Amino acid sequence: MRNEEHYLQVSMVNWFNYQYPKMKYNLFAVPNGQNKSIQQAKYFKSEGLKSGVSDLIFCLNGKTTFIEVKTGKGKQSPTQKEFEKEMEKNNFDYYIVRDLDEFRSVIETELITNI
Repeated sequence: MRNEEHYLQVSMVNWFNYQYPKMKYNLFAVPNGQNKSIQQAKYFKSEGLKSGVSDLIFCLNGKTTFIEVKTGKGKQSPTQKEFEKEMEKNNFDYYIVRDLDEFRSVIETELITNI
């Protein structure tokens, strides 16, 4: 993840943790975009790490929502597009968020529809 996307995601997670401290396990990151050595990459891949998986996963009341963090100019990789298609084919919600307001809207929409 590029630095700009990193700081954007950090702001989103910080906002969520501040707004919903009792839901700390409902939103979590999938660290699949880190630079790894070849040995580390093989190790994590053998454990099930998949390229293209969304940056954040939000779970609530039996529903899972996938959230990809991108900057205004950021584009999905081919594997991210493939992951999105697969999740939507399986009736999961998948969002691309480009700023904190979009993220808040997604979370609040998902919270409202799940409560």
